[in-house]
Amino acid sequence: MIIENQNDVTTAVLAELARAPNARFREIMSVLVRHLHDFVREAKLTEEEFLDLDRKVGAEVDQAVAFAESGAWEPVEDLARYLYAEETPRGT
Repeated sequence: MIIENQNDVTTAVLAELARAPNARFREIMSVLVRHLHDFVREAKLTEEEFLDLDRKVGAEVDQAVAFAESGAWEPVEDLARYLYAEETPRGT
């Protein structure tokens, strides 16, 4: 595909995504691509601004993952505890 304008970029990416074997992945990524491309066009981001934003978001995600991975694991028997409401004795 020859890309002649900004909208052609979105079309080209969506065409590549259409080849993905997993239907749910195609659906999620197609929505993400359309929204992200619309955001970049509407905000008129420069390439430098986009790359800076990408680095900052990546660093924040990495930090959140590191924090989550450094935490203590919850005991399996406690995973569903208080899931919907505080436990109360029956009959009260």
